[in-house]
Amino acid sequence: MQRRHFLTSALIGAPAFLYGARTRKFTVALVGAGDQGMKRLLEAMGSGDCRVTALCDLDPNQLVAAVKSVVDVSSDQPTTYRDYREMLSKARPEVTIVATPDHWHASVALAALGSGSHVFIESPICHTLIEGQELVRAARESDRTVQCGEPWKVSIPARVGEIHLVRAYVHSPDSPGTVVPDSDPPAGMDWPMWCGPAPFRPFNRSIHPRGFHRYLDYANGPMSESLYHALAWTEQPPQSFHSIGSRHLRVAGGDAPDTQTACFEFESFTLEFDHRTYMGDPSEPSKAGVWFHGTKGTVHAEASPSERQVSTFLSDIQNHRQDLKALAARPFAVSLGLLANGAQRRVDNPSAG
Repeated sequence: MQRRHFLTSALIGAPAFLYGARTRKFTVALVGAGDQGMKRLLEAMGSGDCRVTALCDLDPNQLVAAVKSVVDVSSDQPTTYRDYREMLSKARPEVTIVATPDHWHASVALAALGSGSHVFIESPICHTLIEGQELVRAARESDRTVQCGEPWKVSIPARVGEIHLVRAYVHSPDSPGTVVPDSDPPAGMDWPMWCGPAPFRPFNRSIHPRGFHRYLDYANGPMSESLYHALAWTEQPPQSFHSIGSRHLRVAGGDAPDTQTACFEFESFTLEFDHRTYMGDPSEPSKAGVWFHGTKGTVHAEASPSERQVSTFLSDIQNHRQDLKALAARPFAVSLGLLANGAQRRVDNPSAG
């Protein structure tokens, strides 16, 4: 079966709720046309509420593949751009999906919001605390809907009593990696622009197209993403913390820890976080999750993939819903991950600030 026929058939056979009865179609643009960005865009297309008008990516190869995927399942003919600022100025999308590497999330989202667009941001919401706070402020002052995606979803237990210990964990299998020499970027790719607000590194295939999350200059690792789900039920700030981490498995391709343990002390509870990129744990019921220990019992919440996130986002736009409280919790979780990663970096490099 040809790919075009398969994808079209999959959408035709999708449940009716993916299309809805509305005839109103938002114009939607995607910034960051990699695997995750295209997953979000195809979900938006499947909702029946969107017409793809623009695609933006610094890598021409990803743009070509993205256009083909859109054309395979629709009659949309999106215009392609290399610079998101030009795209926002010319295409003026009503909805912008931001799925760039993490260090560009907030900057692109702020620009999209400033252009009048509703914004869906791939998790995490930001790379630094300041830019995250600025994005929340801009969302609060606008009349646009801004939402951050969830890599996995945790249902917070309701009947465990007073929670005094939370233990979150992520066991994500990886490999030691191999030494990859620096090289020229793909033809036509603006690599300095890709590095953007982060420190410049020579192009390396271990960074792009799929390895940037292993570099702390461009991402903050799994801790920043996981902590949001472990702390979504509280607004308490931590009183103290400590963190240890290192790279025992990964010998090349990044500087993020592959083994990390952090502990945050709050006024009424303690949070422990454990992450490693090798082996599972037979004592754990899933590869990622959260244990909530309360005065009335202990509950395990498995981390499961969140479905229909963009569809929910589009529904929130239609109904003028905006959960600013949930949005504001995202930079806070990122900040705790930054604290833990900063402690790990100081151990690895005592001369670091």
